[in-house]
Amino acid sequence: MTDAKRVNVDRFLRVVLAVAEARQITLAAERLGTAQPWVSRQIKEVEGEVGVKLFKRIHGGVETTPSGDVFVEEITHAVLHIERSVSRARAASASVTDRLLIGISPTFDPDLSDQLQACLRSTLSGMELAFDSRFVSEQVEDILRTDLHMGLAELPIRTEGLRVSLLRRVPMLIAGGRGEPLLAASTLDAGNLNRKPCVILASQKNPSQERLVAFLRKRGMRAENIREVLTVPEALHHVTRGKAYAVVPPLATRLRYDGVIFRQMNGFHINYGVIFHQDHRNAAIRTLLSAVQQCCSADRTAIQSQGNGGKGQQKTIAC
Repeated sequence: MTDAKRVNVDRFLRVVLAVAEARQITLAAERLGTAQPWVSRQIKEVEGEVGVKLFKRIHGGVETTPSGDVFVEEITHAVLHIERSVSRARAASASVTDRLLIGISPTFDPDLSDQLQACLRSTLSGMELAFDSRFVSEQVEDILRTDLHMGLAELPIRTEGLRVSLLRRVPMLIAGGRGEPLLAASTLDAGNLNRKPCVILASQKNPSQERLVAFLRKRGMRAENIREVLTVPEALHHVTRGKAYAVVPPLATRLRYDGVIFRQMNGFHINYGVIFHQDHRNAAIRTLLSAVQQCCSADRTAIQSQGNGGKGQQKTIAC
Protein backbone atom coordinates (compact mmCIF):
# COMPACT_ATOMS: atom_id res chain seq x y z
CA MET A 1 0.00 0.00 0.00
CA THR A 2 1.49 3.36 -0.98
CA ASP A 3 1.41 6.42 1.26
CA ALA A 4 -0.87 8.15 -1.20
CA LYS A 5 -3.47 5.39 -1.07
CA ARG A 6 -6.26 6.12 1.38
CA VAL A 7 -7.81 3.31 3.39
CA ASN A 8 -11.30 2.88 4.75
CA VAL A 9 -10.70 3.18 8.51
CA ASP A 10 -14.33 2.42 9.34
CA ARG A 11 -14.03 -0.92 7.55
CA PHE A 12 -10.84 -1.70 9.47
CA LEU A 13 -12.56 -1.12 12.79
CA ARG A 14 -15.92 -2.71 12.18
CA VAL A 15 -15.24 -5.67 9.94
CA VAL A 16 -11.81 -6.84 11.06
CA LEU A 17 -12.67 -6.67 14.76
CA ALA A 18 -15.99 -8.43 14.17
CA VAL A 19 -14.33 -11.32 12.33
CA ALA A 20 -11.47 -11.57 14.84
CA GLU A 21 -13.93 -11.77 17.73
CA ALA A 22 -16.43 -14.15 16.09
CA ARG A 23 -13.78 -16.37 14.43
CA GLN A 24 -16.40 -17.08 11.79
CA ILE A 25 -17.31 -15.05 8.72
CA THR A 26 -20.99 -16.00 8.93
CA LEU A 27 -21.29 -15.15 12.63
CA ALA A 28 -19.46 -11.85 12.11
CA ALA A 29 -21.89 -10.99 9.32
CA GLU A 30 -24.84 -11.65 11.62
CA ARG A 31 -23.41 -9.39 14.27
CA LEU A 32 -22.78 -6.68 11.70
CA GLY A 33 -26.29 -7.08 10.30
CA THR A 34 -25.08 -7.85 6.80
CA ALA A 35 -24.44 -10.78 4.44
CA GLN A 36 -21.53 -13.23 4.60
CA PRO A 37 -20.29 -12.53 1.03
CA TRP A 38 -20.02 -8.81 1.79
CA VAL A 39 -17.88 -9.48 4.89
CA SER A 40 -15.60 -11.87 2.96
CA ARG A 41 -15.17 -9.27 0.24
CA GLN A 42 -14.39 -6.53 2.74
CA ILE A 43 -11.72 -8.65 4.45
CA LYS A 44 -10.05 -9.35 1.11
CA GLU A 45 -10.05 -5.66 0.26
CA VAL A 46 -8.61 -4.72 3.66
CA GLU A 47 -5.87 -7.34 3.29
CA GLY A 48 -5.13 -5.95 -0.15
CA GLU A 49 -4.80 -2.44 1.22
CA VAL A 50 -2.65 -3.50 4.15
CA GLY A 51 -0.54 -5.81 1.99
CA VAL A 52 -0.54 -8.84 4.34
CA LYS A 53 -2.79 -11.78 5.12
CA LEU A 54 -4.79 -11.06 8.30
CA PHE A 55 -6.83 -14.28 8.56
CA LYS A 56 -6.40 -17.91 7.68
CA ARG A 57 -9.07 -20.56 7.38
CA ILE A 58 -9.28 -23.30 9.99
CA HIS A 59 -11.78 -26.07 10.60
CA GLY A 60 -15.08 -24.41 11.46
CA GLY A 61 -14.00 -20.83 10.87
CA VAL A 62 -11.02 -18.50 10.66
CA GLU A 63 -8.26 -17.27 12.93
CA THR A 64 -5.83 -14.39 12.77
CA THR A 65 -2.35 -14.81 11.34
CA PRO A 66 0.66 -13.46 13.29
CA SER A 67 0.32 -10.25 11.25
CA GLY A 68 -3.38 -10.26 11.97
CA ASP A 69 -2.73 -10.54 15.72
CA VAL A 70 -0.61 -7.39 15.64
CA PHE A 71 -3.10 -5.58 13.42
CA VAL A 72 -6.10 -6.44 15.61
CA GLU A 73 -4.23 -5.40 18.76
CA GLU A 74 -3.41 -2.00 17.27
CA ILE A 75 -6.90 -1.22 15.98
CA THR A 76 -8.34 -2.34 19.33
CA HIS A 77 -6.22 0.36 20.94
CA ALA A 78 -7.52 2.77 18.31
CA VAL A 79 -11.10 1.99 19.27
CA LEU A 80 -10.31 2.57 22.96
CA HIS A 81 -8.72 5.92 22.09
CA ILE A 82 -11.79 6.91 20.10
CA GLU A 83 -14.10 5.97 22.99
CA ARG A 84 -11.93 7.93 25.41
CA SER A 85 -11.97 10.93 23.08
CA VAL A 86 -15.75 10.82 23.01
CA SER A 87 -15.89 10.60 26.80
CA ARG A 88 -13.52 13.53 27.26
CA ALA A 89 -15.36 15.64 24.70
CA ARG A 90 -18.68 14.97 26.43
CA ALA A 91 -17.20 15.77 29.84
CA ALA A 92 -15.71 19.01 28.56
CA SER A 93 -18.89 20.24 26.92
CA ALA A 94 -21.55 18.89 29.29
CA SER A 95 -24.33 21.42 29.66
CA VAL A 96 -26.29 19.95 32.58
CA THR A 97 -27.12 22.76 35.01
CA ASP A 98 -30.32 21.77 36.79
CA ARG A 99 -29.99 18.03 37.56
CA LEU A 100 -26.94 16.19 38.78
CA LEU A 101 -26.65 12.43 39.31
CA ILE A 102 -24.41 11.32 42.18
CA GLY A 103 -23.43 7.71 42.80
CA ILE A 104 -23.05 6.36 46.34
CA SER A 105 -21.29 3.11 47.15
CA PRO A 106 -23.55 0.70 49.10
CA THR A 107 -20.86 0.52 51.82
CA PHE A 108 -20.15 4.26 51.96
CA ASP A 109 -20.09 5.68 55.51
CA PRO A 110 -23.82 6.23 56.20
CA ASP A 111 -23.20 9.14 58.59
CA LEU A 112 -21.05 10.92 56.01
CA SER A 113 -23.61 10.13 53.29
CA ASP A 114 -26.45 11.61 55.35
CA GLN A 115 -24.35 14.67 56.19
CA LEU A 116 -23.41 15.27 52.55
CA GLN A 117 -26.90 14.78 51.18
CA ALA A 118 -28.43 17.21 53.69
CA CYS A 119 -25.65 19.74 53.17
CA LEU A 120 -25.77 19.57 49.37
CA ARG A 121 -29.54 19.83 49.17
CA SER A 122 -29.37 22.91 51.38
CA THR A 123 -26.40 24.53 49.61
CA LEU A 124 -27.61 23.72 46.09
CA SER A 125 -31.32 24.24 46.65
CA GLY A 126 -31.77 25.43 43.05
CA MET A 127 -30.53 22.14 41.58
CA GLU A 128 -32.12 18.75 41.39
CA LEU A 129 -29.77 16.22 43.02
CA ALA A 130 -30.35 12.52 42.41
CA PHE A 131 -28.45 10.01 44.58
CA ASP A 132 -28.12 6.48 43.23
CA SER A 133 -26.59 3.41 44.92
CA ARG A 134 -23.87 1.90 42.72
CA PHE A 135 -20.85 -0.30 43.35
CA VAL A 136 -17.53 1.55 43.08
CA SER A 137 -16.58 -0.32 39.89
CA GLU A 138 -19.87 0.78 38.31
CA GLN A 139 -19.32 4.39 39.41
CA VAL A 140 -15.91 4.42 37.75
CA GLU A 141 -17.31 3.16 34.45
CA ASP A 142 -20.31 5.50 34.53
CA ILE A 143 -18.25 8.60 35.34
CA LEU A 144 -15.84 7.83 32.51
CA ARG A 145 -18.84 7.51 30.17
CA THR A 146 -20.25 10.74 31.69
CA ASP A 147 -23.45 8.89 32.66
CA LEU A 148 -22.73 9.88 36.27
CA HIS A 149 -21.59 13.34 37.34
CA MET A 150 -19.87 12.43 40.59
CA GLY A 151 -19.39 9.48 42.92
CA LEU A 152 -19.04 8.95 46.66
CA ALA A 153 -16.86 5.90 47.11
CA GLU A 154 -14.18 4.08 49.05
CA LEU A 155 -10.62 4.93 48.05
CA PRO A 156 -8.07 4.42 46.63
CA ILE A 157 -9.17 4.56 43.01
CA ARG A 158 -6.36 4.81 40.50
CA THR A 159 -8.08 4.96 37.14
CA GLU A 160 -6.84 7.09 34.26
CA GLY A 161 -9.28 9.87 33.52
CA LEU A 162 -10.59 10.26 37.09
CA ARG A 163 -9.69 12.56 39.95
CA VAL A 164 -10.35 11.88 43.62
CA SER A 165 -10.53 13.88 46.80
CA LEU A 166 -10.27 12.28 50.23
CA LEU A 167 -13.08 13.33 52.61
CA ARG A 168 -13.00 11.08 55.68
CA ARG A 169 -10.92 8.28 57.18
CA VAL A 170 -12.35 5.82 59.74
CA PRO A 171 -11.14 2.47 61.16
CA MET A 172 -12.39 -0.77 59.66
CA LEU A 173 -14.13 -3.17 62.02
CA ILE A 174 -13.62 -6.81 62.95
CA ALA A 175 -16.93 -8.62 63.40
CA GLY A 176 -17.04 -11.86 65.37
CA GLY A 177 -19.29 -13.94 67.55
CA ARG A 178 -19.18 -13.96 71.33
CA GLY A 179 -15.97 -15.57 72.51
CA GLU A 180 -14.14 -14.93 69.22
CA PRO A 181 -10.43 -14.82 70.27
CA LEU A 182 -9.56 -12.31 67.58
CA LEU A 183 -11.80 -9.69 69.20
CA ALA A 184 -9.63 -9.73 72.33
CA ALA A 185 -6.25 -10.08 70.59
CA SER A 186 -3.83 -7.21 71.12
CA THR A 187 -2.11 -7.83 67.79
CA LEU A 188 -2.99 -9.28 64.42
CA ASP A 189 -0.72 -12.17 63.46
CA ALA A 190 -0.84 -15.39 61.48
CA GLY A 191 -1.93 -17.39 64.50
CA ASN A 192 -5.13 -15.55 65.28
CA LEU A 193 -5.89 -14.41 61.71
CA ASN A 194 -6.02 -17.97 60.40
CA ARG A 195 -8.11 -19.58 63.16
CA LYS A 196 -11.20 -19.25 60.96
CA PRO A 197 -11.99 -18.06 57.42
CA CYS A 198 -12.04 -14.28 57.07
CA VAL A 199 -14.95 -12.79 55.13
CA ILE A 200 -14.48 -9.48 53.30
CA LEU A 201 -16.30 -7.57 50.57
CA ALA A 202 -15.41 -8.48 46.99
CA SER A 203 -12.60 -6.41 45.49
CA GLN A 204 -14.19 -6.89 42.05
CA LYS A 205 -16.94 -4.46 43.06
CA ASN A 206 -14.90 -2.39 45.51
CA PRO A 207 -11.25 -1.87 44.47
CA SER A 208 -10.32 -0.48 47.91
CA GLN A 209 -10.57 -4.02 49.28
CA GLU A 210 -7.28 -4.81 47.54
CA ARG A 211 -5.59 -2.66 50.21
CA LEU A 212 -7.27 -4.71 52.90
CA VAL A 213 -6.15 -8.00 51.36
CA ALA A 214 -2.56 -6.71 51.17
CA PHE A 215 -2.75 -5.59 54.81
CA LEU A 216 -4.00 -8.99 56.00
CA ARG A 217 -1.54 -10.95 53.87
CA LYS A 218 1.35 -8.88 55.23
CA ARG A 219 0.36 -9.98 58.74
CA GLY A 220 0.31 -13.64 57.86
CA MET A 221 -3.17 -14.25 56.47
CA ARG A 222 -3.20 -17.20 54.07
CA ALA A 223 -4.79 -16.45 50.71
CA GLU A 224 -7.04 -19.51 50.90
CA ASN A 225 -8.41 -18.24 54.22
CA ILE A 226 -10.07 -15.19 52.62
CA ARG A 227 -13.71 -15.41 51.49
CA GLU A 228 -15.28 -12.65 49.40
CA VAL A 229 -18.96 -11.68 49.40
CA LEU A 230 -20.86 -8.83 47.76
CA THR A 231 -22.70 -7.31 50.73
CA VAL A 232 -22.24 -6.61 54.43
CA PRO A 233 -25.31 -8.70 55.41
CA GLU A 234 -23.76 -11.68 53.63
CA ALA A 235 -20.55 -11.19 55.61
CA LEU A 236 -22.39 -10.94 58.93
CA HIS A 237 -24.48 -14.00 58.11
CA HIS A 238 -21.28 -16.07 58.03
CA VAL A 239 -20.31 -14.61 61.40
CA THR A 240 -23.65 -15.55 63.01
CA ARG A 241 -23.10 -19.16 62.00
CA GLY A 242 -19.84 -19.17 63.97
CA LYS A 243 -17.88 -20.39 60.97
CA ALA A 244 -15.98 -17.20 60.22
CA TYR A 245 -15.14 -13.68 61.31
CA ALA A 246 -15.41 -10.66 59.04
CA VAL A 247 -13.63 -7.39 58.35
CA VAL A 248 -16.31 -4.85 57.48
CA PRO A 249 -16.85 -1.09 57.13
CA PRO A 250 -18.57 0.97 59.88
CA LEU A 251 -21.90 0.59 58.06
CA ALA A 252 -22.12 -2.88 59.62
CA THR A 253 -22.88 -1.50 63.08
CA ARG A 254 -26.23 -0.22 61.79
CA LEU A 255 -27.33 -3.79 61.12
CA ARG A 256 -28.77 -5.83 63.96
CA TYR A 257 -27.43 -9.37 64.15
CA ASP A 258 -27.76 -11.25 67.43
CA GLY A 259 -24.43 -12.38 68.82
CA VAL A 260 -22.25 -10.25 66.51
CA ILE A 261 -19.67 -8.07 68.27
CA PHE A 262 -17.53 -5.36 66.65
CA ARG A 263 -14.14 -3.91 67.49
CA GLN A 264 -11.99 -1.42 65.67
CA MET A 265 -9.24 -2.92 63.57
CA ASN A 266 -5.86 -1.59 64.66
CA GLY A 267 -3.69 -0.16 61.92
CA PHE A 268 -6.16 -0.12 59.05
CA HIS A 269 -8.58 2.62 58.03
CA ILE A 270 -11.09 2.87 55.23
CA ASN A 271 -10.97 6.07 53.18
CA TYR A 272 -14.08 7.75 51.81
CA GLY A 273 -13.92 10.31 49.06
CA VAL A 274 -15.46 11.91 46.02
CA ILE A 275 -14.55 10.87 42.46
CA PHE A 276 -15.17 12.83 39.27
CA HIS A 277 -14.06 13.13 35.65
CA GLN A 278 -10.75 14.92 35.23
CA ASP A 279 -11.96 16.77 32.12
CA HIS A 280 -15.25 18.13 33.37
CA ARG A 281 -15.95 21.74 32.37
CA ASN A 282 -19.42 21.93 33.84
CA ALA A 283 -20.09 24.90 36.11
CA ALA A 284 -22.75 22.94 37.99
CA ILE A 285 -20.30 20.13 38.75
CA ARG A 286 -17.70 22.63 39.93
CA THR A 287 -20.31 24.11 42.26
CA LEU A 288 -21.18 20.63 43.49
CA LEU A 289 -17.54 19.74 44.19
CA SER A 290 -16.99 23.02 46.01
CA ALA A 291 -20.04 22.31 48.18
CA VAL A 292 -18.74 18.82 49.00
CA GLN A 293 -15.40 20.23 50.09
CA GLN A 294 -17.12 22.83 52.25
CA CYS A 295 -19.39 20.23 53.87
CA CYS A 296 -16.37 18.09 54.82
CA SER A 297 -13.90 20.85 55.67
CA ALA A 298 -13.54 19.65 59.28
CA ASP A 299 -12.84 16.08 58.18
CA ARG A 300 -10.30 17.24 55.59
CA THR A 301 -8.48 19.36 58.19
CA ALA A 302 -8.28 16.38 60.54
CA ILE A 303 -6.93 14.13 57.78
CA GLN A 304 -4.28 16.66 56.81
CA SER A 305 -3.18 16.98 60.43
CA GLN A 306 -2.54 13.21 60.43
CA GLY A 307 0.07 13.55 57.72
CA ASN A 308 -2.38 12.96 54.88
CA GLY A 309 -2.76 9.30 55.52
CA GLY A 310 0.78 8.03 55.37
CA LYS A 311 2.26 5.55 52.97
CA GLY A 312 -0.02 4.16 50.29
CA GLN A 313 -2.90 6.56 50.93
CA GLN A 314 -4.37 8.91 48.37
CA LYS A 315 -3.69 12.53 49.14
CA THR A 316 -6.37 15.16 49.29
CA ILE A 317 -6.34 17.22 46.13
CA ALA A 318 -8.03 20.40 45.05
CA CYS A 319 -10.96 20.30 42.70
